[in-house]
Amino acid sequence: MSLRPLNLCILLLPMCLGVRAEGLSVRWDLEPDAYQQDIRTILESSGVPDRIESFVTQSIQLSVPVEIVIYSGNVRYFDSRKNASFIPVTTLRQILGSVKSRYARERVQKKIYSAAVEQMFWFELGRILVSQFALPIRGEEAYALDSFATLMLLNLYDNQYLLDAAEEYLVVDDASHSLQEGSSQSEMEFDRSRYQLILCTVLGKDYVPYEETLEALAWEEARLQQCEARYRAQIYSWYEALEPYLKPDSSIKRWLPRP
Repeated sequence: MSLRPLNLCILLLPMCLGVRAEGLSVRWDLEPDAYQQDIRTILESSGVPDRIESFVTQSIQLSVPVEIVIYSGNVRYFDSRKNASFIPVTTLRQILGSVKSRYARERVQKKIYSAAVEQMFWFELGRILVSQFALPIRGEEAYALDSFATLMLLNLYDNQYLLDAAEEYLVVDDASHSLQEGSSQSEMEFDRSRYQLILCTVLGKDYVPYEETLEALAWEEARLQQCEARYRAQIYSWYEALEPYLKPDSSIKRWLPRP
């Protein structure tokens, strides 16, 4: 089957173990402290590192093992030579502080926080896959990687706070600093556009859990149909791009909507 580029014109419809040889590991490369342990406890109890590591082990045939590294620096970046994405622990602290300031219930805080950080991890895995397999992407990379992260979150487990988590994630995400040269969008406009597309993807898969959100949006039926088409286009596009590198028991094929 020929690869179909992750065409953004279509998509724009209105945690310490060494690297495991078979896939991906989440590694903490910093001195432990009480705050960091609190973060790790939330993420591990929510199954975030296990979910992403297990998915890669089960589903993706990587050329070389890869890492997501939480470290003590200040910049979030991807190192293609090391096949690793580096996330500052300060970023995880920022998200947690924001969530705690906006939501009173501890259970809700943990749900939203873990989903926001997991979205960041999936975004970074998408970046790693694009680099390792030289996947074709057109337009702003952040839009395509947002779609990958959202598709993973939507299909791997049920979290009713996914949209709240997306808001928290985008507040501190620095991927918007990579706007293409010549773009007239401000970072605020870019983040707003990214959120709207994430929202559309979520509602396009299944709007029933988000009926209150849909009512507040007051979208017409045609807009919702566009989002359904967007979801289908994204998941088929990512499946076709990754198909040559999927293991036989990969779960992605089971996520494809019926024709």
